[in-house]
Amino acid sequence: MGPNRLARATLALALVLFAGCTTTWGVRNPQPNVAIGAGVAKLSVDAKNVPDEQEVGNLIITDFRQTLINAGRNMAGSRFVPAGTAGAFSLVIDQAVLDAGNIGSIGQYLSLRFRARWLTPDGQLAAEVAGVAEPRNPTETGSRHLSDVVEVMYEQMVAGLSRTMSSQKTDN
Repeated sequence: MGPNRLARATLALALVLFAGCTTTWGVRNPQPNVAIGAGVAKLSVDAKNVPDEQEVGNLIITDFRQTLINAGRNMAGSRFVPAGTAGAFSLVIDQAVLDAGNIGSIGQYLSLRFRARWLTPDGQLAAEVAGVAEPRNPTETGSRHLSDVVEVMYEQMVAGLSRTMSSQKTDN
């Protein structure tokens, strides 16, 4: 992408986030690029603690919890089950707050501050993860930008679980 096109794309997102007009994005269908271990027979996502509507500048995100659940369903595939299902490995998202980050002086992008817990099928804490997800492509415009940042968040949460599980194996 040439510098002029990059600047125009970033400016377009900056205008959505902070210009005078309000834009609303509804449910998205993120596709996290992660693999779930064969030992996980069932996986659920609990996002009830996350605000369902969030506002960043003049951008309103609605049905955000469903977007997070869709990402979990796409990550787990046929192993996905509803939150609260007995015997499921669970991802409990305690916090997922959208914000805006800066790309120097040329524009802004969505970021996502998160905190979550992975629970074993018997309800024991397997790992806690927290961080800030930024999109792989911060200059992406339109609602795909939201899907991108949610995908990165899931990838970071799975990586955090993997690191915790690996360190527990070496400690034993």
